[in-house]
Amino acid sequence: MSRLELGWSQERLAFASGVCVRTISAVECGTANPTSDVIESLAWALGVPVS
Repeated sequence: MSRLELGWSQERLAFASGVCVRTISAVECGTANPTSDVIESLAWALGVPVS
């Protein structure tokens, strides 16, 4: 499930995942290469598997 499908703002996802808003924005825009830790944190917060 995506953050938009959940109706979450980037700020809400940042709070739930512990990933800063700037990083979330960069990942969504395709300008960042997230680490595995960031991917795992975002996936956990969104309730989706990493694979």
